[in-house]
Order: sequence, then structure tokens, then C-alpha cells
Amino acid sequence: MTNLSQNTIRRLNELLDKLNKQFHINSGGCCYVAYIIARNFDKYKIKYCLNIECSTESQFTQNSRENVMNKNVVTSATHYYLRCNNLDINCLGSVFRVISISNKFIQSEHIKGIYDNCHWNDYYNTYNNKTIKNIIYDFFRKELESTSKC
Repeated sequence: MTNLSQNTIRRLNELLDKLNKQFHINSGGCCYVAYIIARNFDKYKIKYCLNIECSTESQFTQNSRENVMNKNVVTSATHYYLRCNNLDINCLGSVFRVISISNKFIQSEHIKGIYDNCHWNDYYNTYNNKTIKNIIYDFFRKELESTSKC
């Protein structure tokens, strides 16, 4: 089981801020980004929770743990982000209702199911998905290589 340091999570959030400025990941790409980070967490056996911010009752009902686990989500929520070691990753700090689902119950493929089945803000250009994926994968390779050499 790998554990991420607070500094690694801080650097990850700094990277995500840059990606948001460049690619607008928080305007329709937050679920994809949560999926890519969760894939890395699954690979390196890092514990995490998926947090789903819901601004309406229908979003809250549709994004229940049971629906996510069964890949039965068809209504996107307001924002998707992860939590690791009690620290938020790509959280916007809004005040909406939050559903938190531990990776004891779901894995990255469940998040991918949400991404594949829902509609997203068109401001985010999915053409950038591959670039964003590669940047995040490079981050984890560099971070985990440097910590394993210590």
C-alpha cells in the first residue's frame, strides 16, 4: 500500500490548477480527471474517496453510492473530485451536498462509467483528454519514483 505525502498532494493540486487554467478541466472535465487520478491510485494501491458535489436533489439521488457501484449514473453532478489522506484533490470548495464513496466500494472504472454515461459542459474540450492523461501519468511516475528512491 502506497501512501501519498501532503507535499505530493499539494504538488498534484498545483498541477491541476495549471491544467484548469490551460484546459478548463473544471468546466466539464473534472470527472475525467478524477478517473485518471483514480486509475493511478488503483495502480499504486493508494486509498481514496470519490467525492461528488450535487447542487440539486436529482443529482444527489442519481449519484448515490449504489448507482455509482452499479455503473447506473446517467445524470452528471456539479463537480467530481478525490480525497486522499484526508486531503482534497481538485476540490473547488463549494457548499453543495457531497456524496463520498471510498475505494473499498468503487474503483477507477466506476468513475469512468460515470464519465462515459453522462453529458458534460462543452467548454471543456475532450480533444485534450490524452494530453491531460499523459501529464497526470508523468506526475505519478516522477513522484513515486522519487519517493521510492529515498
